[in-house]
Amino acid sequence: MILLHGDDTEKSRAHLSKIKQDYEEIVTLDGKNLQQSDLLQALEGASLFGDKKLVIVEGLFSKKKEEQIFIYLKNNSFPNLVLWEGKEITKRDQMLLGSKFSVYSYKLPALIFKFVDLVGTGKIKEALVIYDELLEQVAPEVLWFMLVRQWRFMLLAKKTDEEEPSDFQRLQVWQKAKLTQNGKAYTLDKLKAFYRQLLRISYREKSGAANLPLEKQLEMLLLFELSK
Repeated sequence: MILLHGDDTEKSRAHLSKIKQDYEEIVTLDGKNLQQSDLLQALEGASLFGDKKLVIVEGLFSKKKEEQIFIYLKNNSFPNLVLWEGKEITKRDQMLLGSKFSVYSYKLPALIFKFVDLVGTGKIKEALVIYDELLEQVAPEVLWFMLVRQWRFMLLAKKTDEEEPSDFQRLQVWQKAKLTQNGKAYTLDKLKAFYRQLLRISYREKSGAANLPLEKQLEMLLLFELSK
């Protein structure tokens, strides 16, 4: 039994893909809406064609109140089970699983948070100084995602009159205060413009219209922002 967790989801997904290669049948369950009966059926039921079956549960720890599922996993052993979490699971929460799981943690480097903070506070020049070093540690796709997330949250922090989405609601008070403080480096219009540019980069990547690598597109966006 394996637990893959951490905010570096690209690396944890790569690990998961490698595990999948050893199985003919893959069953993926949504942990957020998982019923114990469905988990039992997936783990204890035979494969339809007798193939080697892998059971993946994603986001199980969002249902910590479902104690019976964790008791069931703690008291049994299933070598074909993988739990995947797109966030870090604390040692305390890992104890809900017992000691039979092999745990792999994938954390984003601290440098990426420094970079995002620098860009978020308008310190583009300082951010560009560490840009190349950062790309040695994370893929440009991860960097793009972190920038999009930061800008989306800063926009939400400015537009307090709108209903907050669930992921923004889960932020701590100090995190929201920091987003509000960081957002002061930009007007609402500038935040929207930068956010639109990030989304355009994503569109070009997905449509095949990009004529530069993603890391160069992000660098040019930052240089353009610096030149304003």
